[in-house]
Amino acid sequence: MKLTSAIRELVTQIVARDVAAGVELARSIGHPMPKDFAVGVRFVEDGDRTRIQMRLDDATHDAIVQLPHLDGRLSIVTVDAMWKTAWERLHGDALVLAQVWLDKHPEARVSKEGATKALAILDAIKDDDALQARWIESCRDRAKHFTYR
Repeated sequence: MKLTSAIRELVTQIVARDVAAGVELARSIGHPMPKDFAVGVRFVEDGDRTRIQMRLDDATHDAIVQLPHLDGRLSIVTVDAMWKTAWERLHGDALVLAQVWLDKHPEARVSKEGATKALAILDAIKDDDALQARWIESCRDRAKHFTYR
């Protein structure tokens, strides 16, 4: 499927913000994540699937999604369901990219003392869906202040 430049730009902006939110999530539990970092988004079309390669500095992670045709071939219900499925995958994979970066840079992992604090934070939010949602939203809010170009 050929993506329009408007769709590419929209997906790029959202993925970039979610990658930044992943960095903020990792930072919030004590990982010394980079303050200035480059985010890249590349589209590789493969038939009816699109591989969206996300980059955080020198670490990459791919999301494989099926984006709907917007030319009227599909019903609105089908298009809506396809977008929801694609966005869930993209949001999740973009957040995971911070962990991929940490795997590539083990020297940047949180110290033992910091890990103890991080576990306390994670324990507090694991059983409290509202607290977890507020934590993730606060990271997304901080990510909104980054510049994307």
